[in-house]
Amino acid sequence: MRLESDSANLSTLPVFRHPAPASVLAAWDASFAKLWSADGTTAARAATVLYPHEPPDTEPTPRESEAILWFLQQLTTQNPHMPSTEEARYQAVVVAVWRLLHRVRETPAQPFIEDSLAVALRPIGRLQAGPLTAEICATLFDYHRGVWTPHLTRPQRQKIQGALATALASLPPDEMEVFWDNLHSSNALMRGAMCLGLEWLTSDHAVPHLLCGLDRSADSETRFAIVDNLARIGDPRALPRLYTLRRTSALTDWPLSRRISAAIGVIEHLNRGQSQRSLLRPAQAPPPDPAALLRPVAETESESATLLRPPDLPPFTNS
Repeated sequence: MRLESDSANLSTLPVFRHPAPASVLAAWDASFAKLWSADGTTAARAATVLYPHEPPDTEPTPRESEAILWFLQQLTTQNPHMPSTEEARYQAVVVAVWRLLHRVRETPAQPFIEDSLAVALRPIGRLQAGPLTAEICATLFDYHRGVWTPHLTRPQRQKIQGALATALASLPPDEMEVFWDNLHSSNALMRGAMCLGLEWLTSDHAVPHLLCGLDRSADSETRFAIVDNLARIGDPRALPRLYTLRRTSALTDWPLSRRISAAIGVIEHLNRGQSQRSLLRPAQAPPPDPAALLRPVAETESESATLLRPPDLPPFTNS
């Protein structure tokens, strides 16, 4: 019973503590407005941009078609008229995305659950939907405690893992408070679920998230795991923060300082010579015609006529 309540506490309507990302509004608001179009084809096309077909340029799968239809129904049911501001339109779209994800999570025994979940998670990165962090954590918790395990094969579980890892890494790093807080939950299963998600944050996109978690987490084990992930990724963007933390932790947390030193060594080794290679990299692609590389700059006709002409001499006089 406690497990159900923990999952339910995570899964609540999105809370918008931060303004909508300006870059998302600039790129997507025109598409958001089309979602309320009276023309069903126009609305469906706009929704397809949020839930794109994978692979691209293919016919939609039944799961994709079902997700788009249900998303539009929820959006227009909750908001019959298009909101008047771009911020309100963004929030309405995010809530509709949450409703679809929540519906998929509550029906773990449905056929092809892995496909439905992968589709439901697709808009999160496009929308930078930080308010959906709690729902993603609830999904991760359900997966970890085995809600779907009896119904899934290994390839299906791997697809869910990949979809959840991508969704986690696409969240805004400064809006993942729920995830980092749950790493220190009193519920062991909850901590285990978040640790599983932390293990999946191993792509280049996850570096800002891990650095943010390094600043937020005081627990040594969590910090060890984050530092190990940064070493596996090997991205040099982590080095400035690791240099600082190694220096500040040398006297207060010697094991962490040693772990950071090892990670720094790995990252520096992986990136050795990168600066030299970047110095020799051409600024732009070469022209398609190799002969153009040695072709002189075009000259005007007058310039070519006067280029080698000697200066005019004064007239010769015989004194």
